[in-house]
Amino acid sequence: MKSVIDTIYVNGYEQVKSCTNPDIGLKAYLAVHNTKFGPATGGCRIKQYISDKDALQDTLKLAKAMTYKNTIADIPYGGGKLVIVANDLSLSHITNYSPEFYRNVGDFINSLKGSFLVGMDMGMTDNYFKILAGRTIHTYGFDQDTQTLFNPSEATAYGVYEAIKRISSAFLGKSLLDNMVFNLQGLGSVGSKVFKHLMYNGTNLHINISENDTNNCYISRNSLPLTLVNNNTSSINREIETYEDKCDFFIPCATGNILRKDNVDKIKAKFICGAANNQLEDETISYSLLQRDILYAPDYVVNAGGTIYASMKQEGKSNFECAVKINKHIDFLVEILKDSKMQMIPPNFIANEIVNKKLGGNA
Repeated sequence: MKSVIDTIYVNGYEQVKSCTNPDIGLKAYLAVHNTKFGPATGGCRIKQYISDKDALQDTLKLAKAMTYKNTIADIPYGGGKLVIVANDLSLSHITNYSPEFYRNVGDFINSLKGSFLVGMDMGMTDNYFKILAGRTIHTYGFDQDTQTLFNPSEATAYGVYEAIKRISSAFLGKSLLDNMVFNLQGLGSVGSKVFKHLMYNGTNLHINISENDTNNCYISRNSLPLTLVNNNTSSINREIETYEDKCDFFIPCATGNILRKDNVDKIKAKFICGAANNQLEDETISYSLLQRDILYAPDYVVNAGGTIYASMKQEGKSNFECAVKINKHIDFLVEILKDSKMQMIPPNFIANEIVNKKLGGNA
């Protein structure tokens, strides 16, 4: 059976499509939010959802977040997203490298005729992506000639770590991450690397870890103490709800919708700075954080390191050049946070206004 591709009309989005093929368990959504500055880029996310409606809403939110991320980082691309709804049948085809499954997903991407370029995201492994890249030329963060994948997770984690370090320096007067408490949520491809940055660059730390929102943990519970061999003055606690425990930094690195009306009053962090996309249930949550003197670093600004890296590597830039741009971008983040403190306006509203001006009010 051939996959059925349908168009879904959503106000504010250039293109939204669904792709279904019951024979292979394929159910996917693809959204292109904005292409003012170039083709939309976005990762392919493979995830289980409670309903198709939830999957579509996640696709839309993530596509819009990519527009904001690329725009605020001055990357010449728009924002999009591909979500594959994970179920027993689709996962079987994915993990067994079914040519039919990847061909159908590739055809789905190709149906947008280059207006969307697909990259890596949650649930997508290097091997899965390389097979998918054999079905479509419309890829991002991948060199088709050399078959080289520029996995953005390390650059994303580096940007998060640098943001934590600069925020600590700017607002706590601490240039070193020593004697601090971090609540880290999620030990996936990015969260695990943030964890390592903290452990290798700080002393006498206390890191509280929760991985219950991440299916694929890159550091197992049993292996965590091994990372402390070179830093035995630090400690970790793995049995808590990270957002409720008092800390210097809450670092969400799992899935989105973490900061909600039902838990925002429980958060006991000085700063929130993490890699997870769409952390806020809605934008107004940040007002509650501001009133409690909790400084929230907008997620799409904090986690832009990965897309900066992927876009620059696609242009043939060196790792050093990528790091320089990521550092300049984090400097810009700190300026947004300083403006927030001065004006008493949530940082995400300041960042959103910058994006809206660049897009001519079409965000």
